[in-house]
This record gives sequence, structure tokens and C-alpha cells, in this order.
Amino acid sequence: MLKQILKILVYLIIFLLPIFWLPFSFEFLEFNKLYLVFFLSWTGVLLWLLKEILMDKEIRFRWSQLDVLILIFLLITIFSFAFSADKSSGIFGTYGRFSNGFLALFAFFGLYFLIRNNLKLGIEGEEGLITFRGIFNSLLFSSFFVLFWAYFSLFGFWLKIPYLQSIAIFNPVGPSVESLAVFLSLIILLVLSRLLVKKELKRIAKFFYTLFLVLSLPLLLIFDFLSAWILLSLSLIFFVILSLRQVVLKEEIDKFIFPIFLIIIALIFSFLNFENLLAGFSGRISWALNFPREQILDQRESWAIGFKAVTSNIKNGFLGSGIGTFLSNFSQFKSDRMNQGFFWQLRWDRPGNNLAEILATLGFLGGICFLLILIWLLILIILKKTDLEGISWKIFLFGLIALQFVFYQNMVLGGLFWLGLAIGANLGLSKEKRFPLRDFPGVTLAFETLVIVLALLLVVGAFFGIRFYLADHYYQKAFLEPDLDKKISFFQKSFNLNPYQPYYQMAFSLALVSRVQQELNAPPEKQDQKLMQDLGASAAALANRATLLAPNQILYQQNLADIYRDLAANNLALEAYQKAVLLEPKNPLFYVEVGKIQAQLRKFNEARESFKKALDLVPQLAIAKIQLGLLLEQEERTKEAISEFENLVREFPSSSEAYFHLGRLYYNNGETDKAIEQFQEAIRIFPNYSNARFSLALSFEKKGEFEKALEELEIVENLNPENEVVKKKMEEIKRKLERSVEEEIP
Repeated sequence: MLKQILKILVYLIIFLLPIFWLPFSFEFLEFNKLYLVFFLSWTGVLLWLLKEILMDKEIRFRWSQLDVLILIFLLITIFSFAFSADKSSGIFGTYGRFSNGFLALFAFFGLYFLIRNNLKLGIEGEEGLITFRGIFNSLLFSSFFVLFWAYFSLFGFWLKIPYLQSIAIFNPVGPSVESLAVFLSLIILLVLSRLLVKKELKRIAKFFYTLFLVLSLPLLLIFDFLSAWILLSLSLIFFVILSLRQVVLKEEIDKFIFPIFLIIIALIFSFLNFENLLAGFSGRISWALNFPREQILDQRESWAIGFKAVTSNIKNGFLGSGIGTFLSNFSQFKSDRMNQGFFWQLRWDRPGNNLAEILATLGFLGGICFLLILIWLLILIILKKTDLEGISWKIFLFGLIALQFVFYQNMVLGGLFWLGLAIGANLGLSKEKRFPLRDFPGVTLAFETLVIVLALLLVVGAFFGIRFYLADHYYQKAFLEPDLDKKISFFQKSFNLNPYQPYYQMAFSLALVSRVQQELNAPPEKQDQKLMQDLGASAAALANRATLLAPNQILYQQNLADIYRDLAANNLALEAYQKAVLLEPKNPLFYVEVGKIQAQLRKFNEARESFKKALDLVPQLAIAKIQLGLLLEQEERTKEAISEFENLVREFPSSSEAYFHLGRLYYNNGETDKAIEQFQEAIRIFPNYSNARFSLALSFEKKGEFEKALEELEIVENLNPENEVVKKKMEEIKRKLERSVEEEIP
């Protein structure tokens, strides 16, 4: 019975990993997959220990050089985590990703251990619960679910189901089509090689293998992801070479036609842009382009950040910045060229490949150890002779090795890699250690103790796991809740259940600041000063707590600085932004914020230098040039300020803010007609620009055009229904309008 449960559990993990997701947490995919793999795999390890002790009466486990390398890699990870400043990301992984943390790594190791010690190898006298065929079938059936889900998404099927409209995901493998393309490439390698080399395949098996290939390849063409093509072409070239070397298919040489055809297709599409080709056709196929694309950090920048991180100091050289901290590395070490183009404000929490992330976060020790694991696998699949079924697994393993150089790790791809490690370890030379319990009482006692400890750890883990899952559920509810007071209540519950997640504290603090701003919009006589002080203090405390949990994480430092700024705590905001500059020195917006605060403190020369530093990073940064113009106004150099903004609206004709400030300067200088023109231009660019409409209303009021002023204020009131200043101004203009009408009546 215990053996059967363990067998089902292992197959269940393999089957569910690519398709499992739940709509009850903020992040539907990775968060739930982490829970699935961690708890099921370590429950499986516990059941395996019980089976060994209660049923087999001996402890047996396999080991080889690969197992030694993996244990060393785990030890390096533990030491790296111990010396990391960001323990939160180290444990859970980057929020929203979750596959790059300590828990994910140990979940994968639990899966590896289960498959490593329970896979049947066909050796005489050897026992095993799971088979290569069972693993393959579990992956294939799961992959069919993935395929059907992707096609339903492409054709908009899920949008026709009311319940799924707001929660349906495009594909269950990952948040974008890139991860799906890579996943399909790996499974194609496994299915195709098995179809070609497996002798005497049943007709039903051939049908399903062929069906999978027929359904998969169109998706690869549509998604057209370079890393997937590279992975597929390299692996198929290796398959052809390996087959020729081992004289496989010597009597069926025509079977090489299809893999060679795929190699040519993959190489062609590595250079063609299929999406652009499709876009040239009519809108009848526009559905094929309506899928979520992901902006992926390019390989050059990924490696550059990795090497900058490990050479930044001695600790990072040996142990890296700590598992789960690539975002901090990106913020600190991104190159100047990342400030060029449309995506200069993006922050990447993952590199273009897994090996670069390991190098950056685990140092040279972790990078070299992981590279040795890959080399061990590569030597195995090249030199180790296997049966025909082993050929297909070798191709799959080669694809997993290539994957580490061309794409990052998510939960599905990470799970496949560790599954592949377990298969590779079992294909290679390995020894089996046996400890009959009656002959080794000390070993018996040790393993019985281990069972008790592991059981207790799983119970404790389940307790905290439930709390943390509920915390994320309440975070999701808070994120979706429009009512601010209810939103704050949900954030409070989320924080109470998981006070170790700084991401919740950041969101909670922002909600509290929004509540302060809501209170400020009330009439002065209705404002609760003590409430605003308490809310502001709580927001600052939460934001500060988040920075203490993850001191090198730029998101939380920026949030702290923004909150101090919004609460008008200028000196604290200045200090926080200056620290943010140290964590992300290539971010021009931080220099802009520093300059704005320095200008408020009347440190005009320092402010000008800060704005110029921002422009050194991004020369066409409109907001920095606008601030330089406002600085001239603060220095009472009005004519120069007007001249500067006249140049700015020519340089940035789509900047509503530049037009607004030029109009404001004209208005203050008594040039009302010119001011009206600028305000109207600002509104043309951004119709919901409340400040521009309010200023336009004031300009119309100044000219005595009260009806036009009232029209603008009504729009402003609709945009800001709780703003008492707008309501008072409307009442004032209504009275003026009534008086003007009365004066016109003879």
C-alpha cells in the first residue's frame, strides 16, 4: 500500500507540474506550483523513509559523483543564503516569480531524491517503483493538456466562459508564450526521438506521438521564440550525430528526414520574424498574434551583470549576492545601454539564462559547481552507451543542458531540469548503499529520528504554508478591492498572516498613504489630523520595515523614499532617495527626485547638478528638463523659465506637462490668452489632466468667461469627486455667473 501511494505521488508531481494553477492567490502559476512540488515531494521523501524502515527493513540509496556535486551545490547555496542581506527573497524567491528561492531549490531536490532512488533501472535484483515509461507517459499526457489549453487561449475560448474571463491564464507553463515555446521544444525532443528510435511501437502510441508533434509545431512557428529554435536545432543536430555514432537507424536512414527538416526550419526561423510575416496578412489571423509577449533581458547584458556582480567584492566572488537576488544585481550593475530605447525604466528580476543568474547569485563557487554538473551530464550522454529508449532520454538531457544557456528558470523548467538530473544520474554509473537495520542499530536510530524530524518539519511547514497562502489570498483580494478602507483591511490581514514578506508591507504602506491623501481631500473642518498622523506614521513604519527585511532590494527603498516624499518629510525623503541612488545608480528618475527635494530646500545649485546627472544618463529625459525649467522659476528668473519651456514644447510636442507649465508661467505673467492656448494643448494630449483643466478654468474666469470655466470645472469634479477645493471654486464661479447675468438684465 505504501509503495503504491509513493508511486502515484511521484507520477502525480510529474503530471501536475506543467498544468497546475489556482486562482486563489495573487500569482496564479509559480506560487501554486511551488506549494505543489515542495509539499508533495517532501511528503514523498517521508513516505520513502517509512517504506524503507517499516517494509524493506533496510535503508538503500543510490549515489555517484553527480550526487556529490549536487550536495556540494546545495551547501554552497546554503552558505550563500546565510551571508545574503536579502533573506526574504532568498527563502521565497522574488515575489511574483518564486522559482529562484531556497524553497524552490529544496522542492526540486526533493523531487530529484524521489526519482533518483525509486526509478527502475532493469538491473537484476534491483527494486524500483517508477519507470522511464511511466515518467514519459506522465509528461506526455500533461503536455497534451498544455497544448489544448494554449489552443483554447489562442482562439479566445476561455473568454467565452464568464467565470474564467477574469482569471484564465494564457498557458499553465508560465506567464508568457516564451516559456511555453521552450517547454514544447523539450517535449518535442523527447517525443520525436522516441518515435524514431523506439522499435515496435504500438499503433496507438505512434498516433499520439504524431498528434503531439502536429499540434506543437504550429505553436512554435506562431510564437517564434529564438531561444526555443536554438535549443531545438542544437539538440536535433546532437541527435543526428549521436544516432550516426551509435549506428542507430542504420537500416532506416530515411527516418533522419524529419529531424533534418526540423533543423532547417529552426535555423531559418532563428533569423526570420514570423510575427511580422503574419502581420502582413489580413486581420482574419490577428488572433494568432494576440498573446502575451515577455521582454527578456538579452544574453549579453545577462552575462555582463553576472560577471559584474561576482567581481564587485570578495564575498560575492565566492558566494554571490545570495539566492533569489538577481533583481538587486540588475539594479546595481546594469549597463548604460539599458537606458537607451523604450524599456529603460524596466527592471528585470530574471536574466536571459539560468547560468548567468547562478553566477550572479551564488558566485564563482556556485557557478563552477553547476557547470561541473552540466559537464558531468554532457560526458554521460556522449560516452555512456544505452539501449534505444535511453537515446531519447539523452536527447532530452542535452536539451536541458542547452536550456541553461538560453533561458531562465521557472517552476516547470526547473522541475524538468531536476527530473532530468535524476534520470541522468540513474543512466550513469552509480552505487547503491545498503544498511540492513538489524545489522546497523545506530543507522536505524538515526533514520528513525530523521523520520520524526522530517514529519515535524512538514507539519510546521504546513502550518506556515497555510498562513502564507492565506496571506497571499488576502493580498489578492486587497489588490482587486476598489473600496480603500476594505483594501486596507485586507492588507492588514495579509501582513498579520505573513509579516516576513516585504512586498505585502510595501503595498500596505501605499494604501495607507492613499488614505491620507483621501483625508486631505476632505474639507478642512472635516479632516482628522490625528488620523492622518497615525496613518502616515504607520505607512512610513511599514515601508521602513520592508527595507530592513530586504535592504538591497531597490523596490522597497524606492517605496520608502516615495512615501516620505508624499508625506512631505523632505529630509527623510532626500536621505532615502540618496540611498536608492546607491542601489540603482543608473536610474535617472532618482536623481530627478533628489533634485526636486533639493530645490524645495532651496539648494538650487545642488538641484541643478542632480537634474544634469539624470540627463547624463538619459539625455532626452523630458521630466529632468522640465525640472530645470521650474528651477529657473523658483530662482525668480521668469523670462528665462518661459523661454526654456517654449523650447521644451518644441522639443517634446507630446509632453502635456511641458505645455501645462508653460501655460502656468504665461498665466502668472499676465498673458492669459497664451496661457489658455497652452492649457488647451495639454488637455488635447491628455484629456484627463485635472490640473490643466483647473488652470484653464481659472484662465477663463480671469477673462470673465464663466460658462467656459464652469464647463471645465465640471469635468475636473467628475475626475476628482471628493475634492472640496474644486467644489468651492465651482460655487464661487456659479455666483459670479449669476451676478454677470443679473448685470446684463436691463
